[in-house]
Amino acid sequence: MSSEAQFVVTKLKKLDIDDLDDAVDNSSPEVDMDLLGAAQDTNALMHLFISNKHEATLEGIKPWADKSIYHSLARSTINFIRGFLTYEPEEIKNALTEVKKSVDVCNGRRRRLSIVNNVVSKMVKRPNYNLYTEEEIHAELCYAECLLMRAFLTFIQDDNLISFVKGGLRVRLCFQAYKECQDMIERRTWPNDALKRHFESGVKMGLGAFNLFISFLPSRVLRLLEFVGFSGDRDVGLKLLEEAAKMHDCIRGPLAALALFVYYTIVKFALGNGDDGECLVHAERILTRMLEIHPESIFVQFSAGRLDSVKGNFEKAIELFEESRRTEVDWVKFRHIAVWELAFCHAVVGKFRQVVPYLDILYQDNNWSKCICRYMKGIALLSCSDINEDEAKEVIEIMKGVPNQVQRISGKSIPIEKFFARKAERFLAQKNWLMLPFYETMYIFNYFANLKGKQDILAAIVRQIERGMDDLKENHKDSAIYVDNYCLGLLLKGLCLRHMGSPLSAEELFVEIYNNSKKIKEDKYLVSFALMELGFICEESGDFEQAVEYLNAAKEHKMFHSEYRIHEAMLTIRRQGYENGTYSLPMIPTTDEGSYTPLIDCEELIEDEQQDTPM
Repeated sequence: MSSEAQFVVTKLKKLDIDDLDDAVDNSSPEVDMDLLGAAQDTNALMHLFISNKHEATLEGIKPWADKSIYHSLARSTINFIRGFLTYEPEEIKNALTEVKKSVDVCNGRRRRLSIVNNVVSKMVKRPNYNLYTEEEIHAELCYAECLLMRAFLTFIQDDNLISFVKGGLRVRLCFQAYKECQDMIERRTWPNDALKRHFESGVKMGLGAFNLFISFLPSRVLRLLEFVGFSGDRDVGLKLLEEAAKMHDCIRGPLAALALFVYYTIVKFALGNGDDGECLVHAERILTRMLEIHPESIFVQFSAGRLDSVKGNFEKAIELFEESRRTEVDWVKFRHIAVWELAFCHAVVGKFRQVVPYLDILYQDNNWSKCICRYMKGIALLSCSDINEDEAKEVIEIMKGVPNQVQRISGKSIPIEKFFARKAERFLAQKNWLMLPFYETMYIFNYFANLKGKQDILAAIVRQIERGMDDLKENHKDSAIYVDNYCLGLLLKGLCLRHMGSPLSAEELFVEIYNNSKKIKEDKYLVSFALMELGFICEESGDFEQAVEYLNAAKEHKMFHSEYRIHEAMLTIRRQGYENGTYSLPMIPTTDEGSYTPLIDCEELIEDEQQDTPM
C-alpha cells in the first residue's frame, strides 16, 4: 500500500463508525476550528462518506456546517451527489437548499469587495492577493464550487427557459471565479503549504472538469462558448484532474479520481468511441489506488464492475455489480447505478428475461427516465424467445404508455426519450412488432463499444440479427417501412463485423444502406449512422481524408448522440497530425468491374433530411 493510501486509511480508522457517536457532539461547538483543522477534518469525513457511512458523515459535519466553509461545502457536496444520482424532486430541492446555505456561509467569509463581483476594480487595478486572509482566499474557491452545484441543480430542478438562463449565467460566473483562483495561486505568497495544497487541489479539479466537459461539446457549441469567455482543452483538463487526484491528503483528491474514472470508463464509451489504447490503462491505475483506500465503497465496487464491463468481461462484471448492489449503504438508491449496468450486461450475453426485474426496479424506485425504463422493459420481454401470451399483452400496454412519459426540459422533450416514444408508436403501428429493438437500443447507448474484439459474443449477436432479418423477409415484407427495418438490420450487422475485425465486410453493408437512402421513409438517421460508421472504419485504417468527408456528411443529420461521437473521431484524427482541408468527395467501388461513383451528394442528402423532422 502506498504511503498516501496508508495515511488515509489511518484517518478512517480514527473515524470508525462504532466510535462515531462518542466522537461527535451534535451540539454547537464552543471553540472555533481553525481553517487548516477544518480542511483536515472535512477531508477525513469525506473519506468516511466514500466508505458508505453517509448519515454518519452528515452527523460529523453538522456541528460545524454553519461555522466552517469546508464543512458547509462538504454537506452541500454530499446532498448534491445524492440529488444528482437519485433524481428525486425532494432530494434535488434539499440539495439546492443546502447549497444556498453554503453560499451564505462563504459570503460571510469572503472579502467584502469580492474578486468575482468587483469587475470595475479589476479593470482599473489588479488586486493584491497578499492582503487577503487565508479564510478569504479559501472562501472564494468554496463559493465557486457552490455556484457550480447550484447551476446544475437549477438545470435539473425546473424545466423552464428562465431557469436554464440563470443556470448558464451561474456557470459563467463560476468559471470566472475559478480562473481568478488560479491567478491567486501564482500571484500570492502562501505562508501555509498545507492550506495551499487544499486550495490548489480545488482549483485544479474545478478547471480540469471545466476543460474536460467543454472539450466534449460539438464544435458549433464550442465556438459559441469560447465567444462568451469559456475555453476547453482536453489535454489540459486531464492533466489538471490527474494532478488533483494525486493529492490524496486533500479534500478534492478522491473526487478528482472518481471524475477521471468516470471519464475513462463511461464518458469515453458513451459519448466517444471506446478505448483508444490508453483509457483502460489509466482506469486500471486509478481503480488500483481507490481499492487500496476504499475497498468496500459502493462507488469503488461499481467502478470495478464498470471496468470489467468495458473490457467485455460481462460475467465478471455481473458479479461485481451484484456485489455493489448488496453493499450496505444508508442511501439505497445509490445501488441503482449498478442496476442499470446489470440490465445491459445480461442483455449483451442474451439473457433478456433476467433484464426485466432490473428495469422494474428502476421504473418503480428511480426518476432518471420513466420513459426509457418502461420502453426497455417492453423490448426486453419482446426479445425473450419464450415470451408467453400474458407477457405479450403486457408489452402492448407498456408501449401504449411510453409516449405519455416523455419529459420536457426548458419546454422541449428530451431527444432520446422522443426517439423511444416513436419506436413504441411504431411497435403498435406494425401490429405489435419491432426490428431487433434491444440491439438497436444498445447501439443508441453505444454499448457495442464494450464488445470490440469479443468474437464469441459478437458472433452470437450476428446470428440473432440474421434471424431477425429472415423474419423480416418472411413475415413483414409488405410493411410500408420494410426498407427502414432492413437497413437497421444491415447497420447492426455491419457494426458487429467492424468490431469483429472485418471492416471490408462491414463497409459493404454500410454502403448498401446509403444506396437505399432514397427508399428509407422514416428512419433517415440510419444514413447518418452508416456514414458515421464508414468514417470510423477509415479513421481506424489511417485513411483520414476519407474519414473526414464521411464524418462531415454524417453531421448534416442532426441525430441526438451521433454528433458527440463524430466530434470525438474528429479530435482523434487531429491528434494524429491531420488537419481538415478541402477535398473531393471520396469514391467507393459499387460494381464488380471496379467502376467508381461518388459515395454521397451532400446537397442532395441535406435536402432529403430537411423534409423530415429531426429526432
